[in-house]
Amino acid sequence: MKVKIKAMIESFLKEFENFAVKGNAIDMTVGIIIGAAFGKIVDCW
Repeated sequence: MKVKIKAMIESFLKEFENFAVKGNAIDMTVGIIIGAAFGKIVDCW
């Protein structure tokens, strides 16, 4: 029983880690896009 629970926790942590890494990549990409757009707006002035 303990082995089964441990395996479930490990798989959950791996899935969560993959989700967190993808989430951070998406946040970073959105930040770069917004920063580039803001830079263009500032350059126009």
